[in-house]
Amino acid sequence: MRMLTVSCLAVIAALVDGPSTATTASDLSELAGTFWRLDRLDGTPNDTSAIVMHISKFAINVSAPCVARLYPLSYASGTLKIEPSAGSTSCQGTKSSAIAGVETSLPKIAGYVVKADVLSFLDDRSHSVLTLSRVTATGLENKEWSIDQYYDGVNLVPATPEARVTFVNNFIDGSPGCGALLGNYILSGARLKASVGWLLGGYCPGEFKPQNDGIVKALSGERTVERDDQRMVLRDAQETIQVILRP
Repeated sequence: MRMLTVSCLAVIAALVDGPSTATTASDLSELAGTFWRLDRLDGTPNDTSAIVMHISKFAINVSAPCVARLYPLSYASGTLKIEPSAGSTSCQGTKSSAIAGVETSLPKIAGYVVKADVLSFLDDRSHSVLTLSRVTATGLENKEWSIDQYYDGVNLVPATPEARVTFVNNFIDGSPGCGALLGNYILSGARLKASVGWLLGGYCPGEFKPQNDGIVKALSGERTVERDDQRMVLRDAQETIQVILRP
């Protein structure tokens, strides 16, 4: 299992998947909850196929093998602006050589256009800076999941609506209900091995800690992943259901 070095992490709540559009726009909120694979990075011959962007309402999470960075979004006079990275996670392996080029390109972005399943980020002259293709999840990865239920050591109990998790490029993020959920994982077929923790970045009302700790424990370790209609079920080695995820 690769070990993570965490400098800072903020996880932004995302909305449901939205349909593709064919209009030029600056407000990315209609794409909240979607995942995109980088096809072309202007000015670089580097292979970018391993880079995935997860768009949420207030940020873009860019992940590649051994590095993930979160970039907040802002809008000034109707123009999209991608702010400098607010947090990153990394590991000890080989990092993508294209991630530096992505970081250099992000400040140039002022808008975007979506045509079918292709997303083009544009500069202030409407020139393409980044071109990406939509990722359609077929399993656990590259999808936002709500944590529906988790095992508290005795029974499956419902999680609060804020509990969510994503699995992208061997990185885990989301929220256990309050604060940030973060970690890393290895997925091989139906076998999942995960190391997860949580980080508190501000005030959390009420008794949040039991759920946070319970979800972290339920997700951590070796699990078997099963599909149950639209849901994903994670079982431990004793076949006990530890987590139920729903779209």
